[in-house]
Amino acid sequence: MESFKPILEKIKKIKQEKGYTNEVLAQKSGIPLSTLNKILSSVIKDPKIGTLIAITDALDVDINSLIYDNLNIKDKPNPKATDNLEKLANEYNLNIDDISFITKYINLPAKDRQHFLSLLRLLTSKNIDNSPVLTKPDHKLTIEEKRKIVEYELDLEEKNQTLLASISSNGS
Repeated sequence: MESFKPILEKIKKIKQEKGYTNEVLAQKSGIPLSTLNKILSSVIKDPKIGTLIAITDALDVDINSLIYDNLNIKDKPNPKATDNLEKLANEYNLNIDDISFITKYINLPAKDRQHFLSLLRLLTSKNIDNSPVLTKPDHKLTIEEKRKIVEYELDLEEKNQTLLASISSNGS
């Protein structure tokens, strides 16, 4: 993924500064040399967070500094939040993009977080099936039943347009 590229470049730079070969880094990190080679050559574009932690531990650098510096975040989260995020990353096998997304959300102002949650509710509300249940063929539906179906479809379309408008107005 694109967000991993700057982190990968920093890892390569630190590896070079320390004078480590791929073999040395593989040995120190406990990662198979073939896997490490694939990560460093961008064959693996989305390594697991546990793998990144092993690499950064072997290089004696804090993975958080690589991630947060990459996101240009001035106020890094407190260590407790960082520990919790790291636990979540390991538990749910999150990748760098997932962590980046969560970190950006955490660093939003409270008002923007509320707006974001409203958009998520709107986006996921259509996953709850409130559609009228068709118990008979179309030609046997009453006018009232047809009206309910049309209203439901219009409501879904309106929600989608509202969502798209909200996303495009905040799209930066």
